[in-house]
Amino acid sequence: MATITKKVFNDLALWMIGFGLLVGILFPFFLILVGVSHDITSALWFRLACIIAGLMVGLVNIILAKNVVEKRVRNLASHMSEIENHLHEISGKMNP
Repeated sequence: MATITKKVFNDLALWMIGFGLLVGILFPFFLILVGVSHDITSALWFRLACIIAGLMVGLVNIILAKNVVEKRVRNLASHMSEIENHLHEISGKMNP
């Protein structure tokens, strides 16, 4: 996937919102395929509702990613810093 910004969570947010928007745009056409009336699926209010729902799903995914993934990445980075400090301590003791 292409990077858009220099921050992974910003890129993830943009991709999630974009995907939600795409699903919201395509969903009415899917409903036509499964037999829902064209009168309903072609109504402006219905199409806007689908797009808004897709955007809301994208936003919820961003919140979930920040709450689940970001905390774990920060925890991992913290542990990696601790290991780095221990390695510096060990190398200092070995080379007086």
